[in-house]
Amino acid sequence: MQRGFYWDDAILYAPRSRWEDAPAAFFWSGPVYHIIPDLEKSLTELTKLPSPHTEQETDKAISYSARQ
Repeated sequence: MQRGFYWDDAILYAPRSRWEDAPAAFFWSGPVYHIIPDLEKSLTELTKLPSPHTEQETDKAISYSARQ
């Protein structure tokens, strides 16, 4: 943390999380280059949770995450 900002952290929220609801992070850790296996595991777990998403929305979200 530097000047009140987190640097090089990966933060993962559940689908349909809304900022105004102050959602808890499903996964939060860093630095990124150290935690990639744990981030991948959490993303896999998160995609297995029941969600109000349609299958197409979920696939789109996962595809977008993979490109980042």
